[in-house]
Amino acid sequence: MNGRPTEEDRGRPTLTMTMGLPASGKTTWARRVVAESRGRCKRVCKDDLRDMLDAGVWSGENEEYILTVRDSLVRSFLADGLDVIVDDTNLHPKHERRLRQIAKAQSASFRVMDFRHVPVEECIRRDSQRDRTVGPEVIRSMRDRFLVGAGRGVSPR
Repeated sequence: MNGRPTEEDRGRPTLTMTMGLPASGKTTWARRVVAESRGRCKRVCKDDLRDMLDAGVWSGENEEYILTVRDSLVRSFLADGLDVIVDDTNLHPKHERRLRQIAKAQSASFRVMDFRHVPVEECIRRDSQRDRTVGPEVIRSMRDRFLVGAGRGVSPR
């Protein structure tokens, strides 16, 4: 993604979905964009919603609720004409499908900001410097599950 709107996108809100391993730079990038947007762009993150709603604990039984809350926020911001960045890992294809549908229903443009090119060892190094780490096992497991053999970073978005 080059980050520049096409002629067709001008005047429409944009829903940007990040995609990448933990600690690949998604949130750092998203926070910078939001800070520079002067209120025009909002950031929505499932980890932050889990912090608010479930003391940061992931559970399968609560995850559908987290997704419902995320989607409601995204729809509301887009309906108000604001750009939105969803800065989760979004490696499972269901997230892209779901967010594309929301963008289409809200007449918003859709973009993917791809961080899958960041090497796994760099993600592990960055993660180790965080207050709350996910750990190298989780990062490698996600790489193995979603990126190995998936032609990462080569599909045009």
